[in-house]
Amino acid sequence: MPMLRTTRLLLLIAATALSAAAEPNYPCFRVEQAPAIDGVVRGDDTWAAVPAVTGFEALGGGYTEAKQSFAYACHDAEGLYVAVVFEEPDIDQVSSVMSDGDGLWLEDSLELFVEPVRAGPVYQFVVSAGGAKTGAKAAADVTGWRVAVRRGDGSYSVELALPWSVFHAGPGEGWHIAFCRNIFTCASGGDKFTSWPRLISQYHEPESYARLELLDAPASPERRDAAERALNADYRAHLMAQVRALVPAGEQYMPTLRQAAADDASRLQGEAREAVMTWRGVRRTADEAEEAPIRRLREAATRARALRQQAYELTYRYLLDGLFEDR
Repeated sequence: MPMLRTTRLLLLIAATALSAAAEPNYPCFRVEQAPAIDGVVRGDDTWAAVPAVTGFEALGGGYTEAKQSFAYACHDAEGLYVAVVFEEPDIDQVSSVMSDGDGLWLEDSLELFVEPVRAGPVYQFVVSAGGAKTGAKAAADVTGWRVAVRRGDGSYSVELALPWSVFHAGPGEGWHIAFCRNIFTCASGGDKFTSWPRLISQYHEPESYARLELLDAPASPERRDAAERALNADYRAHLMAQVRALVPAGEQYMPTLRQAAADDASRLQGEAREAVMTWRGVRRTADEAEEAPIRRLREAATRARALRQQAYELTYRYLLDGLFEDR
């Protein structure tokens, strides 16, 4: 029995050490200029100067494919700032009917969880796609923080300004965070509940939140790029593997599509030409995958999945057209 207890203790220590080593970490840089809380994220110099983390996963694990998200955080003497850009191909269908204080987690929304002290109070900030806000857990009072939402072409962005007074704490060690998304508009698919970091069964899992490393200095461009690359290394590898696997899957249709693109008599000529050009772009990204920006890899993987199905359908429609013409 003593030997068994010793073995179990060693296994527990090893598992704890592994868990600590694997704890995700977001480097939250100090900024000289606070972001303008107007919903504009891409195009704001402050957000461009800090790393974006992506690779949101469905609850339980596994990268979400249809609708990804990109999250940012920074801070200054006044407080913590957070922004998230949500891919949303169904943006015209997103409907937000709730108001401040309502259960905004029941419609398309951001849920942000912040834990200033490990095993301490958890602050839950919820912002709908319509710009309404709700505080829960330790953040029940919504009057002390600001939000802005901006809808764009195929996306929407959320910004939050959270004064240190909201947390009853200033920057220090031990802060943790989770960026979570609720999707209720599903015409283009998408996992309903996604997050970074990976959460298992629900959003309120503080033990799985990422460390929010509040750094004292602004990021140089080189440091920002290095941080972003480290944050997204696993997701980047996933996208690279996807793109490289999808290219040969689509190549089998290219000879027929090139033929259709050159066939002036075919009603499918325009579609075929567009498919061939798009596929060339995907192949170029696959060839340059090691250095391609992660957004380009993401776009190439998304296009390649759709194009594989389109190429299949175009190929057989063209062959069928030829078959009926021969008759």
